[in-house]
Amino acid sequence: MIFQLNKNNQSNSRYQQFIRFNKHLNLPDIKIGLILPNQTNASSDVKIDPLMQAAISLGIPPSETMIFLSQPEDIRISRDNGFALIVGWKSTANEDKLLFQKGADILISKLDFLNPKWIECWFNHHPIQLFKSKKYFPAETEGLSINPHYLYTGPEIMKRKEKPVFFFDYDGTLTPIVQRPNLAKLAPSMKNILLQLSKKYHLALISGREREDLINQVGILDIFYAGNHGLDISGPGISMTFPLVKKYLPIIENISHHLDQALSLIPGVILEKKKMSVAIHYRMVSKDKLPELKSILKNSLKGKLKHIRILKGKKVFEFLPNIEWNKGKAIIWMMNVMKLSWSDYRVFFLGDDTTDEDVFRILRTRGTGILIAEKARISAADYRLSSPEEVKNWMQYFLD
Repeated sequence: MIFQLNKNNQSNSRYQQFIRFNKHLNLPDIKIGLILPNQTNASSDVKIDPLMQAAISLGIPPSETMIFLSQPEDIRISRDNGFALIVGWKSTANEDKLLFQKGADILISKLDFLNPKWIECWFNHHPIQLFKSKKYFPAETEGLSINPHYLYTGPEIMKRKEKPVFFFDYDGTLTPIVQRPNLAKLAPSMKNILLQLSKKYHLALISGREREDLINQVGILDIFYAGNHGLDISGPGISMTFPLVKKYLPIIENISHHLDQALSLIPGVILEKKKMSVAIHYRMVSKDKLPELKSILKNSLKGKLKHIRILKGKKVFEFLPNIEWNKGKAIIWMMNVMKLSWSDYRVFFLGDDTTDEDVFRILRTRGTGILIAEKARISAADYRLSSPEEVKNWMQYFLD
């Protein structure tokens, strides 16, 4: 939990509320950070803004952090960084619209209106089936205003007048999950509907696969492809590789070489060596071999943890450059390149894996995240569809 104090007459009052609120929560394992008035403002030109710095200092990722802010630009930055719950402090009712536009999930005038049960419900959100959806929360809660985004049902969002923009994950979203990545082939019927969508709307695919592999699998011209979790992007007349990646490539290559030898004796493991990352698929590895596998992976990272971050997906570990960049930030980049505003378009992202949660959090309040999962589970997505087949039926709605 991160709490921002500003240089105004209300800071002392809010700090006292914060002390009472902390006692009221009565959660011994909660970590608390303060952004003090004498710190550099989050909207200034710094490499790591104070919001992210506070999270890093606490040792808690933004994905698990509730943050209290009053400045519109700081709220926008916290949304771009994927904080889990963004609470806006408001002084007057006139502030509501602007703070919501910038990405606040809820607005409060006093901390007393925010209770632990409500917070627990938020962090344990299970997206419900899109076509059977209902409003997340009641429109009126004493002292607490909900972002209007959460007051729509799935069908209502689909019928809104703004033109849609589509971002899709590939494996598990457009194709079923299979034993080996090279077996995940796009069905002709799915490719056809993607092609039809691309002729009417802006469309992009974003995946952990290498960009070239993604292009080969899909083969549709004049759309955006983002590979390696958004580190490598191409689209009509444009190409971008994240600038800081180059210096990490020797480290990735070294790890790939080490794992190629170390994992050769573990049956069922698949090592997917990519230029900008390396993925270890263990779907076919027996349970009794998992401790050995994890030990090898741990040893391969010795002395490299400052340079490498680990993504955990569906039966896969992936080692990537330790850069503040993910699928969600890649989508922000593509929206800017395409010169599309969040307010003028309905932005949809569909994904199935834990690596897609970055997008779901960044899209909250400004777009719609749809989890692809057979069963309900905790996710920051707005809604859920059960399978690639259901995704195809959902896509057809925009062509009828």
